[in-house]
Amino acid sequence: MKILQKARQFLSLNKELFAAAGAGGGSKGKRFWLYAESLGEFRLALHVVENIKSISAGDKNEPPALFFISFKTYSVLSLAQKTAGQEGGSGDIRYFFHPWPGFAPVLKKYAAAIKPDCFISVQRRVSKKLIKLLSGIGAKTVFLGIDALPMSLKFISCVNAAECGAAGNGAGKGNSGGPVVVSFVSIHKKEAGFILNLAGEIVSGGGSASSPRNSNLKFIFVPRNIKYARGLFKKAAAKGLRPVYYAGGGMDAFLKDASSSSLIVGEYGVTGEVYGASDIVYVGKSLFESEKGGHNVLEPALYGKPVLTGRYAVNFSDIISEMQKRGALILTGETEFRQSIEELIENEELRKETGNRGLDFCMEKGKEFKNHLKSYIAENII
Repeated sequence: MKILQKARQFLSLNKELFAAAGAGGGSKGKRFWLYAESLGEFRLALHVVENIKSISAGDKNEPPALFFISFKTYSVLSLAQKTAGQEGGSGDIRYFFHPWPGFAPVLKKYAAAIKPDCFISVQRRVSKKLIKLLSGIGAKTVFLGIDALPMSLKFISCVNAAECGAAGNGAGKGNSGGPVVVSFVSIHKKEAGFILNLAGEIVSGGGSASSPRNSNLKFIFVPRNIKYARGLFKKAAAKGLRPVYYAGGGMDAFLKDASSSSLIVGEYGVTGEVYGASDIVYVGKSLFESEKGGHNVLEPALYGKPVLTGRYAVNFSDIISEMQKRGALILTGETEFRQSIEELIENEELRKETGNRGLDFCMEKGKEFKNHLKSYIAENII
């Protein structure tokens, strides 16, 4: 998105925020500013808010608190708007969107407007100038970082394991009746091309003498950057994958549409729907060293779905190692990628076993994480 477009959207989304922040609805309660740049951090921020509310509810003499969550990515913006039901936030939570570094000076005005009692940075460093400013207005500063808890903050994904597992139960029946649905989520440019070629070969039966043509398959492609969605659509069409774009309103239409075999997702905030509809999920930015990093493997596991990821998912190596030891995830590479996918496609029992182990792992970690986070908030923030 061009800078001018970003500026216009920033102004449109935040034009009433400062007045609302200053007024605060007349509330005399404590003010918490949570700085959460990206999607996982935003979800953690929401959970921190709920914990603060829950712990504070026991003090009848304390007025309800106000919460301000700031972020900078468009994927978070999409989720925030759906969470709030309206732009800018609602009720006791307000949102502040600052999509590029040129808006950094506005943070100073933002801090002066909301006058937070406590500033919580979720897994991010902030400038010394901002820290000095916050200190000057008497705000307590908390860095909820990697070392804040005795377990990784990445396990925040697991706190709703039971709900997600129920949502995923029965979705994507696979060989029991409907097509087997294979999703490739958060894929980057190079691996997207590799995966599309492979999907075309699997469907046509090409490239492998032992693999017959498989017409009982559907694929879902979710690029990490939605600007690549159009390119994926064109490549999928060229490979004979009969693509359609995700149009909202659930996955049922795609699953029942016999005329299409692939879905291209060109918007943020719908991965939950994708996971629920899938039988197999590959988590990207992990297949090639040039695109190393990885994305959250816990989220699809929450839905009880078998998860694959590549060996270059270095940002989640600790979690992946633990899941792999428990048979809760399949680690793969470029040379064995097709074999890993086809084994899951053909073996429904393996899909169920791997998915159930992943869900059990997430439920266990979710309970552990909830206890650690609640104790930390009670001791260090409230």
